[in-house]
Amino acid sequence: MHITSSAFGNGNSIPERFTIDGAGEFPPLTLSDVPPTAVTVAVIVDDPDVPIERIPSGVFDHWVCWNLPPATAIIDAPQASGGTHGSNSRSTRQYVLPAPPIGDGEHRYYFRAYALDTRIELAAGATKAELLTAMAGHVVDSAELMGRYRRRG
Repeated sequence: MHITSSAFGNGNSIPERFTIDGAGEFPPLTLSDVPPTAVTVAVIVDDPDVPIERIPSGVFDHWVCWNLPPATAIIDAPQASGGTHGSNSRSTRQYVLPAPPIGDGEHRYYFRAYALDTRIELAAGATKAELLTAMAGHVVDSAELMGRYRRRG
């Protein structure tokens, strides 16, 4: 299983247009080689570089989504992707653009996809922690894409 983006390569910088400082576009994601045994796919986007003074865990959840059809090949708009949307760290069910605090240095943004052997029975708005618990024992494959962003100023 693979997750890639036409906007940036793994480990590379996320172009400004896909951040709070640009046009605010979602970086298109491509899912490939999803195992034929997958019943659904989940996607989680998070930033593990948040100062613990801001968030005690040090992780900001940008997007949580599950029950995507395994045939999903392109995700170019989170809300149009289908699936069930969970709560991000702002307690909304939207994708939050990369926006590290100015002067905070570079942050890493992980886009993770999980092929699951089941449909996840969680209500919309569930948290990443709840999703990870529900996924336990059901992940048949996974993939990761990491992008970096540092604000100017």
